[in-house]
Amino acid sequence: MKNFEDLKNEMQHCIERLISEVIVFIPETIQKKYAEDLLEDLQNEFYTVVILGEFKRGKSTFVNSLLGENILPVDVTPTTATINAILWDNEKYMSVYKTDGSVDTLELKNENLKNYVAGAEFDPASIQYIKLGMSANILKNKVVLVDTPGVDDLNQQRVDITYKFIPRADAVLFLLDATNPVRRTEKEFIEDNLLSNGIDKIVFIANFFDQIDEEEAEDAIEDISNRLRNALGDKDVQLFGLSARQALDAKVNEDNELLEMSGLSKVENALTKIIESGTQTEEKMVRYKKRLLMILNALERELNSLIHLEGSSIKYLDNELKSISQLIKEEEKRKASLDEYVRRQENEMLAIVRKSVNYFGENLRNDLYDMVEDYKGSDFKSFIERQIPRIIKRDINRWIQQNMAAISKMLQMLENELALGLARHFNTAITKLNTHKVGNDIDSNNLFTFQIEAEDISKTPLMAGILAAAASGLASILAGPILMPFIGMAGFPFIQKKMLEDKLAEAKNKLRPELNIAIDNVIENFSSCLDELILNKTHEIKNACSITYDRLLSSISLKIQNEINEKQNVKINSQDKLNNLNKGISIINEIMTILN
Repeated sequence: MKNFEDLKNEMQHCIERLISEVIVFIPETIQKKYAEDLLEDLQNEFYTVVILGEFKRGKSTFVNSLLGENILPVDVTPTTATINAILWDNEKYMSVYKTDGSVDTLELKNENLKNYVAGAEFDPASIQYIKLGMSANILKNKVVLVDTPGVDDLNQQRVDITYKFIPRADAVLFLLDATNPVRRTEKEFIEDNLLSNGIDKIVFIANFFDQIDEEEAEDAIEDISNRLRNALGDKDVQLFGLSARQALDAKVNEDNELLEMSGLSKVENALTKIIESGTQTEEKMVRYKKRLLMILNALERELNSLIHLEGSSIKYLDNELKSISQLIKEEEKRKASLDEYVRRQENEMLAIVRKSVNYFGENLRNDLYDMVEDYKGSDFKSFIERQIPRIIKRDINRWIQQNMAAISKMLQMLENELALGLARHFNTAITKLNTHKVGNDIDSNNLFTFQIEAEDISKTPLMAGILAAAASGLASILAGPILMPFIGMAGFPFIQKKMLEDKLAEAKNKLRPELNIAIDNVIENFSSCLDELILNKTHEIKNACSITYDRLLSSISLKIQNEINEKQNVKINSQDKLNNLNKGISIINEIMTILN
């Protein structure tokens, strides 16, 4: 069975052949850009490996062991660490991408990196991320390591890591401390953020395993596995014991025996397996294949139309050109009709989503009421300040995970309907205009030289990436002001850290109306964010379909004009052109056979 790299190389070869042997004869086709874009995406495809771990888990030492040298500073405080994206390059360099848009490029060495991640004058808020280029073996096959900041509490992790990097990663390496595994904060992060992202791509690593007595090693692995399964709802996990320090020493000193003893080889093998056959990788391949099939189908229709044009008279071609010009002139009328249709669909989508959010809000309200009523602990302030916001974040994130597919489907249906409507509009209008203009002078079988399919306008395979980005953007609101009403409630004078039973009952009574207002604000803010997402995406879809349709009209017009010019130039060898077009169709069929 072919792995992802083999399939990718095979597809790249097919596209290169398509461009050099088929598209070369129709350079004005808009499929040329789509094919070139797909080839570029395949060539620039990276495998993203995100490395997670709370502070003091030996994460920097672990990354250094993967790289085979001491590059990342160790013992960096949680407040100063940055995101480091490490990728292959023949030359060592580090580029610091700042929030103001500027980039500092320096020689990659431990001292320079330490100035940016651990210097006294360093402000981590001023840095987006640091890109590190180097020629480590693990990076050779387009692997990018994303080294995330170590934090005291993973739930305080930067929002772009939790909601952007992790969902889109090909693999996640999660470091634990073998001597103190699966702390409460780690368990909460796993439950709230990892379960919904596919456990099959996560490798758990129990670092400092050299500190476990050899006779206790097997029991330690079993104990940690049980704790992880408990957090993951009894799902099987990939867990490996590791000594990152031993692994780094082994790599630096080329000590194969120590490397095997460290446990790093097993981690690297598991990582390779996930990258080559993981769910994320399979989904990428499916999207790429769909894009290529759409290009092939469109090109085949185009070639058949051009073959048909070869047998058409100049008079007929001139009539078709006038018909296309007439459609182009009606652009404003068409766009107004498109706007009205999209508005109706937007209103329906918004109504469906708002109904779901309101239902979610009422359930959340009842759950929080019950939790407050049932609370019998001694630290009510911490409960309000920490536990309630965490539960809200978790439930909103779950709503997003459960409902984003339905929202995506509605948006894709809108795009499909727009594409289908525009295709029908074109085909009906062209047939009507041609029939009106040519009367009985031309055989009616010759009236359909150009036909547009919805697939020529729709870009549904591209929507998956766009919507995934939208979902991560939507989830990022959980780190914003949406939860401020609850965080602020902890400062109410009647809420104290330690409360006697009678005072606790009194505080609960005073809290209920404030809790109600806070929940209303959260749901209203969440609903507004969803409204904005839907309106932005419908606008993007409408514009994309409209632009693609306009390009198709221009492309068809250009083809007809070129054919007229060629027929007026008797030196053009029509048979050679027909041979090239028919050869193009044969090549397309060969590529389709390979893909299927």
